[in-house]
Amino acid sequence: DGIQVQYHPNSQCPTQVFQFEDYGHSLGTPTVVPPVKPELWYPFQTQIDFEVVELVLEAALTHQQMDWLFNLIRCTKFEQFTLWNCKDVQDIWDVASFKLTPFVKEEVVVPFQGDNKTFQLFHRSIWDWAVDLLQDPQVGLHFVFDAEQLSKFNGDKFVQFIHEPCTANTFWEYQSKIPSDAKPLAFILYADKAKLLSFGQVKGYPVIARCANLPVAICNGEGLGGGCVVGWLPIVKEDKKHSGKPVYVNFKNAVWHQSFLKILACLTPLSKFGSAVKCRDDIICIFYPIILILSADYEEQFVSILMLPW
Repeated sequence: DGIQVQYHPNSQCPTQVFQFEDYGHSLGTPTVVPPVKPELWYPFQTQIDFEVVELVLEAALTHQQMDWLFNLIRCTKFEQFTLWNCKDVQDIWDVASFKLTPFVKEEVVVPFQGDNKTFQLFHRSIWDWAVDLLQDPQVGLHFVFDAEQLSKFNGDKFVQFIHEPCTANTFWEYQSKIPSDAKPLAFILYADKAKLLSFGQVKGYPVIARCANLPVAICNGEGLGGGCVVGWLPIVKEDKKHSGKPVYVNFKNAVWHQSFLKILACLTPLSKFGSAVKCRDDIICIFYPIILILSADYEEQFVSILMLPW
């Protein structure tokens, strides 16, 4: 009763067979999210600073409300509160922005009955976010770059089964299409208009990315290497005059279509030519991106699947 692991030919790794109870224990598969530095609130000076600003962001407070809140908090004697106004927070955010892939704002312009309608789109580079993970000393070592095929002996023969994303047929087939010295960098995208989130004082529908090269214990987690918001689809307000009409439904689809195109624009040339990345171990690898899974409701799925660049 064993598990057979057949690695992609490009990996040049021999096929291995494990006893069922031993599979996964000798591969260094993580069961928990990698630990982070004890100072989880860095670059804020104290934990209370971080938690208060987190509340401010969640509540989408105005600058005046933020200053008012800080005046109240400074009355406490339990822990030192070092922030004085919105500028102090912004200065710290500016310092932190150099350590993370920043968000950018773009305009999405879509015509409707002779007029151009403009929407704001906030998004970050999916590729740069993935490179940040590849170069992270705690997450980078858990990446799996080669496709694998798993099969379990049923008493008569080995039968294939799917476990991690790298064991899916699509991962294997894609690695067979790219150059033999290159590796797939797989993404899972999830968009849900049922969840409305705030980005400062701007609201939108989140687009969440996960890196499928990471084990599911990390990829599906909430810490380092877990899901990350990479964009907000603009809100298209209902128009009583046109609500429910096919022409307005098509207009909303066009807005989300153009927004998705801008979010995925950074991956389009890389899917054709690849990109060299220096990983956390200082080894340079060539990666080709692929959208392994696109999860969305019917309307989003219909819009999104039409514009995937591969």
